[in-house]
Amino acid sequence: MLDADIRDFFTSLDHDWLRKFLEHRIADKRVLRLIDKWVSAGVIEDGAWKPSEIGAPQGASASPLLANVYLHYVLDRWVRQWRRRHAHGDVIITRFADDFVAGFEHQGDAQRFLADLRERFAKFGLELHPDKTRLIEFGRFAGRNRQKRGEGKPETFDYLGFTHICGKTKNGRFWLRRITISKRMRTKLREVNDQLKLRRHEPYLNRANGWQAWCEGTSLTTPCPATLMQWQPFAPKRRDTGSRRSGAGARKPVSLGSGWTASQIGGCRPPVCCIPIPNSASTFGP
Repeated sequence: MLDADIRDFFTSLDHDWLRKFLEHRIADKRVLRLIDKWVSAGVIEDGAWKPSEIGAPQGASASPLLANVYLHYVLDRWVRQWRRRHAHGDVIITRFADDFVAGFEHQGDAQRFLADLRERFAKFGLELHPDKTRLIEFGRFAGRNRQKRGEGKPETFDYLGFTHICGKTKNGRFWLRRITISKRMRTKLREVNDQLKLRRHEPYLNRANGWQAWCEGTSLTTPCPATLMQWQPFAPKRRDTGSRRSGAGARKPVSLGSGWTASQIGGCRPPVCCIPIPNSASTFGP
């Protein structure tokens, strides 16, 4: 598998080549002139206008369409020609905008394709990202081959928000697994889980103080009843003597008024609906 990534694709589109590609299908000069004005409109940074000699404006409604037109001639049509002339086995490729992956039956085809692709992109002002572009062994026989060589599990690759993994069914057959959580999200969830494990045995007031360190508010705000309602599920519980079943002897939560005051959580930022109340006296009304 070739897991490829184009470096700064939208900011590297060549306007001259893009116009030549559009002229294959569009003969109306007025439409071409309108597209030229669109891609060369420039950007405004700190109140100053800067022209855009290359690239397509990201966020513009025409940019995805122009990107598809550009890669249709630079990549898609070239891959069909390369597959008929140079490939010794099966070659598959799938692309969405500037993200694409390619699969090869033979390793030699994959290495030659990568070398030719770099030369192809260089002619049109594009470049593969050296750190994010890689060739990996993937598929039905990847696990068996790596096990014979004494290597670990097959590598994975991300495409369109899915992590693709070489898995196996209960019968031992190959199974292409797809996980929807990206690596970045898994890393963040792992960090949150580690923090929860460190704080799970601390007293609740210490955890509240730790939560205050994460908040962006200051001690100049006082929580309103809406804030107290948000903290109600986390209030400390009290167990009375007697049966644990429902009734008079059941476990009851302590109200915020008796065991938990607003001053203990005053450092947390109130919800957006709350109005900050300064500590000092003010002549203005609420």
